[in-house]
Amino acid sequence: MKQTFTLLSFILTATLSCFLWMASNGQNSIKNIEGRIVSSTNEPIIKATIKVLHEKTVAISSNDGFFSIPVERNQGILVISCIGYSTKEITFDANINAKVNIVLTTNSTALNEVSVSNGYQVISKERATGSYNFVSNQDVNRRVSTNILDRIENMTNAVQFNRKFSNEPSITIRGINTILSDQNPLIIVDNFPYLADINTINPNDIESITILKDAAAAAIWGSNAGNGVIVITTKKGNYNQKMKIEFNTNITIEEKPDIYYKPSISASDFIDVELNLYKLNFQPVRNRTKLLSPLIELLEQQKKGMVDQATVDQKIAAWRTTDIRKDIDKYALQLGLNQQYAVNMRGGSNNINYLFSAGYDRNKSTLIGNSLDRITLQNQTYFKPIPQLELSFGINYTSTLSRRNSQGIDNISLGDSKKIYPYAQIADKDGNHLALPKDLRFSYIDTMQNIGLLDWHYRYLDQLDNANNKINNNTIVLNIGTKYRLNERFSGEVKYQFQKQNIEGTNTQNELMYDVRNAINRFTIAESNGTFTYNYPRGSVIDINNTGLTTHSGRAQVNYQEQWNRHKVFALAGFEIRDIAGNIYSDRIIGYNESSGYRSPIDYKSNFPLFYNPLLATNITDMFSKSESLNRFTSLFINASYVWKDRYTLSGSLRKDASNLFGVSTNQRAVPLWSIGASWNLADEMFLKASRLVNLLKLRATYGFSGSINKQAAGVLTAINDNDYYYNLPTLQIMNPPNDKLRWERNGMFNIGIDYSILNNRVNGSLEYYHKINKDLMSEIAINPTLGSFGHMDLSTYFGNIASTKGNGIDLNLNAVLLKQLVRWDATLLFSYTRTTITKYDITPTVANLMGAANAGAGGPITPQIGYPVYGIYSYRWGGLDPKTGDPRGYVADTLSKDYTAIQNSGNINDLVFNGSALPTYFGAFRNTISYKGASLSINISYKFGYYFRKNALEYYSLYNYWDGYGEYDQRWKEPGDESKTNVPSVPAKPNGSLSRDKFYANSEVNVLKGDNIRLQDIRFSYDLPNLGKKKGVLNLQVYGYINNIGIIWRANKLNLDPDYFSLPPSRTYSIGLKSNF
Repeated sequence: MKQTFTLLSFILTATLSCFLWMASNGQNSIKNIEGRIVSSTNEPIIKATIKVLHEKTVAISSNDGFFSIPVERNQGILVISCIGYSTKEITFDANINAKVNIVLTTNSTALNEVSVSNGYQVISKERATGSYNFVSNQDVNRRVSTNILDRIENMTNAVQFNRKFSNEPSITIRGINTILSDQNPLIIVDNFPYLADINTINPNDIESITILKDAAAAAIWGSNAGNGVIVITTKKGNYNQKMKIEFNTNITIEEKPDIYYKPSISASDFIDVELNLYKLNFQPVRNRTKLLSPLIELLEQQKKGMVDQATVDQKIAAWRTTDIRKDIDKYALQLGLNQQYAVNMRGGSNNINYLFSAGYDRNKSTLIGNSLDRITLQNQTYFKPIPQLELSFGINYTSTLSRRNSQGIDNISLGDSKKIYPYAQIADKDGNHLALPKDLRFSYIDTMQNIGLLDWHYRYLDQLDNANNKINNNTIVLNIGTKYRLNERFSGEVKYQFQKQNIEGTNTQNELMYDVRNAINRFTIAESNGTFTYNYPRGSVIDINNTGLTTHSGRAQVNYQEQWNRHKVFALAGFEIRDIAGNIYSDRIIGYNESSGYRSPIDYKSNFPLFYNPLLATNITDMFSKSESLNRFTSLFINASYVWKDRYTLSGSLRKDASNLFGVSTNQRAVPLWSIGASWNLADEMFLKASRLVNLLKLRATYGFSGSINKQAAGVLTAINDNDYYYNLPTLQIMNPPNDKLRWERNGMFNIGIDYSILNNRVNGSLEYYHKINKDLMSEIAINPTLGSFGHMDLSTYFGNIASTKGNGIDLNLNAVLLKQLVRWDATLLFSYTRTTITKYDITPTVANLMGAANAGAGGPITPQIGYPVYGIYSYRWGGLDPKTGDPRGYVADTLSKDYTAIQNSGNINDLVFNGSALPTYFGAFRNTISYKGASLSINISYKFGYYFRKNALEYYSLYNYWDGYGEYDQRWKEPGDESKTNVPSVPAKPNGSLSRDKFYANSEVNVLKGDNIRLQDIRFSYDLPNLGKKKGVLNLQVYGYINNIGIIWRANKLNLDPDYFSLPPSRTYSIGLKSNF
């Protein structure tokens, strides 16, 4: 990789030097025309396009309407165009006046002049029949983030982010379109699918983003487009453009996570619980090694006369005032600090254009020990050796180093699945690291070091100080292309892309880390002569986890366009191939000497007695694993559109995909996918053309099919090699039984929409309705039990095409200019409604299936009930608390009952309560931007409605056995009458018999809440300094500030819970930045 980086640096440096020389020599005779573009009310027009007629020079007006464009001739014609304004041509004479002022007037084609990219071609809105959302460069740069996909959240309708279970969100476009296959949309970067980690892309390199929502827009991508498509276009240079340099830098401060957000049982209450259980002789102490809490350990010492009552009382009193969250907040959390730097340089001469960019991100996490460093380098070069031929070359290199040394907040486990207890301490008042009980009891391990074993204590802060867990991600993307224009009608192009990503994870743990010392001690044997045999060798342990991805993609395409009289025809056809090779390698190096590099030999075959329990013997686990995959795809495609009178458009596309993933039959290996569409520009009809109210009114409709892939499924038998150390023989584990009838998933969609612009273009947007049918969806089918089990686990199911869903929805985009005087006020309302229900599922769901999705949501278990959402919330009927005992009550059929086993074993799903969808059915955003001269203030409010979530609940079984206490304990039923003011059950009469009681209460309808909320998502402020630095060649200088994750301003639930995050909600961030153009 070092050699690759050196070669890459050489290529970039040499190319940069060459192009700088050519650019500087090619621009000596070029003069500049400068000016300002304003509206009829003398307001500056932003992002107007300025071209020189018969030349390829292009410029864009700044936020104040100013522009500067190089010209080759002293006299000529400037062509000025902007969305919502009539195109204007003016003559210029550089010898007489190199400065011009231009006034544009509004027109009735506000939306027609927008162009969108689908990854195969750039389509003007004029002839687009499909459903597209366009995110401009200005909108992409509105947010501050390291991840490009974060930039589109709440910036467009139809796109929904789900962050309930992970910081890396799942993304859906127009709802759920598959069940167990990947639900995320296809990501396209510069015309090809981007299969590497999306976090390797620098957002500052992005020019625009297009969302393909319906079949006509996305079907060109065939079997990959069932979940929608996100097309990302990177920045590029322009021909005959004077060299420009853009620089952007920002610093973001992130608040500490609110560790007190999640309700937790207090230390005092937890101590009371332990004291009561000890009196009841719950889990009596009969084992000298069994893990005990400090309080139970103290009580055992008191029982043996080792400590007196005063000492016990003193320690308990001190523990009652302790809160482990204070220590975590002090020693494990910090303010996050993210730094971002990005620079690009672009320009061009008559026959060459270029772009070079570099970026550096340095993120310090709020979790101490976690960080991210990312370097990105990019070059895009286009060269025309002759006017008809264009050659292109692009290279993108990213190197990322992630350090993940923190154990997190919710992941601290003390062994036996026990959580950290509320009165724990990880440091004393002087900051000295304190030990926590883990795996074995203190009274046992305190004596082991005295006989010669390694220190067996677990210290959380020692772990944090000595952890060395690094992940290196190196990604390189090469693009090569050629385009030849035969004549005005025909052109052909060939493109090739190479993607390679290597992720190398190395977790090095020395003997200061608990897991290493624990493993060494467990397998140590004390010999009769007083020495020790270390069956688990001393030294460091290195866990290696490497993944690789190599992709080759090629495409050949022919383009055709024809125009005569009032007719226009556009078409393209071609084929493409894709080869995706993946590999995974993992291993564990044990007994590694970091000084000599020596690795101790390991006996994986033998079983060794455990030091603390010689009667129990086990082997050392071999962590070696290696797997490879190879997927191949071929495609044929054609796309065409016909336009008559610039009013009526017909379009169609056809694609046939084939893959090695599916059944042996030809009709199953390949699938034809298609779309048709039509549009009608009513504003150009005579009955509306004279209207001053309507500037644009375009009706469009589409229908077609795209597809989805589940790469876990296979049409042939698949298996993995393993080794049986007992017999010392190789084994073969079947992972997937053969299924020659496996087919592609198909996603059909009908879409009808209207684009509008009224009131002199002061109000514009779109309104769409869609209906979708998803067929042949893959889910799990039970394997014939006589065939046995498959895989390394007891797998009793395999994938088959057994399900179908249907859905519908509405997307609204409403833009309005509310003020257009000295102060400008722009408002955007985004609204989406989506609902998807299951129409076919060949396996009848059970109560366990529906209740197993207790925390349903994208990425979680489905609820396969026909006629209901793919992700729903189901609950047990609630009958209140027993007024005499405080026990929770439910229903068996329609009879009030406390027979929790009977309630939960009911085979009738009609006994359950369907609360509603687990995913929002209504969502959107309301964004307002107020501008005054060079200042701009933008506020974005998001909202979600029509969904439910299940909150956490107190479970006594988990509290008693795993020290996991939810904060409802102090609200429990204590005496008759409490049932009127609480729903939290009483302490169970029998501690050992509380599991079924707890599960009923936790999954009852009383713990399901509405998720509706309105959130103040972010605020952005910017100020342009147009005159500062002008003399030094600075064309534009902008300072900006940004606040994100401000918080919920209204929620339906009364418990102050954030329904969109299962754990902790995101911390608020504050950013300040500087952007300049030279």
